[in-house]
Amino acid sequence: MVPTAAVLGVALMATGVWASNTVINDLFGGPQPNQVFPADTVAYAQIDLKPSATQMAGYAEFIGRLPDSVREDLDNEEDPAADFFEESFDYLDYEEDVSPWLGRRFGAAMLPSGESEDGQGVTGALAIAVTDEAAASEALDKIKAEEGEEFEYEFRDGFAVIAESPSILAELGSKVESDGSLADDPEFSSDMGAAAQDSIAAGWFDIGAAAKLAGDALSSATGGSEDYGYDGYGYEDYSTGPELPDPAELDITGRAVAAVNVEGEYLEVRGDLFEFSAAGFSLDDYQPSETGLTELGELPSDTVFGFGGSSLDELSEQAWDDLAGAIPEVTEEIEAGAAEVGGLEIPGDLGKVLGAQTAFGTNAISGGDDPFADSGAFQYRAAGADKALFDELSEAAAADSYSSPPGVKEEDGTVVLSSGSSSQDKLGDDPVYQQVMQDTEQASLGYYMDVRALMESTEDAPDADQWGAVGFTASFGDGQATSLFRWAPSGG
Repeated sequence: MVPTAAVLGVALMATGVWASNTVINDLFGGPQPNQVFPADTVAYAQIDLKPSATQMAGYAEFIGRLPDSVREDLDNEEDPAADFFEESFDYLDYEEDVSPWLGRRFGAAMLPSGESEDGQGVTGALAIAVTDEAAASEALDKIKAEEGEEFEYEFRDGFAVIAESPSILAELGSKVESDGSLADDPEFSSDMGAAAQDSIAAGWFDIGAAAKLAGDALSSATGGSEDYGYDGYGYEDYSTGPELPDPAELDITGRAVAAVNVEGEYLEVRGDLFEFSAAGFSLDDYQPSETGLTELGELPSDTVFGFGGSSLDELSEQAWDDLAGAIPEVTEEIEAGAAEVGGLEIPGDLGKVLGAQTAFGTNAISGGDDPFADSGAFQYRAAGADKALFDELSEAAAADSYSSPPGVKEEDGTVVLSSGSSSQDKLGDDPVYQQVMQDTEQASLGYYMDVRALMESTEDAPDADQWGAVGFTASFGDGQATSLFRWAPSGG
């Protein structure tokens, strides 16, 4: 729902019809869908198209930066919601049946219920903001009659709340009255406040609660037996696949949030993982001693794909230990192979390869169907890595190949492995790179892709130079992981 809402939200904000109606009707603020769902909700998603004046200004600037070909497809005089309703329900006239009551906020929830069809487990519910309950009733009743759908609805706090039965609606209302709404839950409010404020679309997921529900459902399906891979007599049951671990033993906890925001220069999708742990793995174990993506910015300016990180030696060693605890057979095989081929001790020697600051970039786009096509240049940078090791690897590559081996040199303590011809300018000096990779001081991982170069490689891209770039960063610390994905177009 979140990525779909990103596209829908940008389209809606780009239209004069929707935006002007929003402003004229003074729809800033008001209730949110999370106020009509109970506090024990396991998963929640929302679309919020009631922006503040500041958000509207940011949307306008972003729309102005979109490539010409994209802005030409955005009809300023057409309401995109009309296409959705009239294509989905061809018996509805959007202007007469929907537009008079349709609000600008939507929510969906998954939650435990004793009133679901199987008597236990989870159920779903929707919340649609309405401005005219009588008009909304006519449209919803028409949908029920035409589609033969079994659903019920009621109006609560400015929303039409929709569920599969009257008993579920009553259960939802009773829970909100007795235990409070999702909006009242302190963990939900804290999580969403940190990541999803002023977002077009956002989602929240209680991983621990969902894992418990899944474990209960599995236990119920197997009659309470803990021997999930065996039949009732203790013999292996090949029909059910491999033996599964007891979900209770995994001890899964944590929560996740995803949100879509539009700033003036870029569109951003943010993801946060809070207090996650499972089967001995915990985010608390990932505390990098050094952060930042300095080597990524040192790559050549014509880099099309670039990846970088800091403290990857530490993070990789921790991840390897966690992986070895889960799948020891696989990690032992890899360790043996690394020792045989390169004389490396995994994970202890990862620092010799990765260093404290790491980056890899290439200006290659695609060789297409031609296997002899130029694969482009690449550069690998590792601050504090073992240059002697890379010299040995380069010599070994030269002995087994007719082509020139990668060159190895050292720049102020950074080992640089490169092949092919690339720009002498730095990627970090590119203004578009600076837009999508800003505020990376706390990042441990980063990824960059130049969309302009990709569009130039296509057959029909009249505005290739206006597509900008995308960037991704991830940071760890204090039991939390945060990722940021940004697209900064360069049109307008």
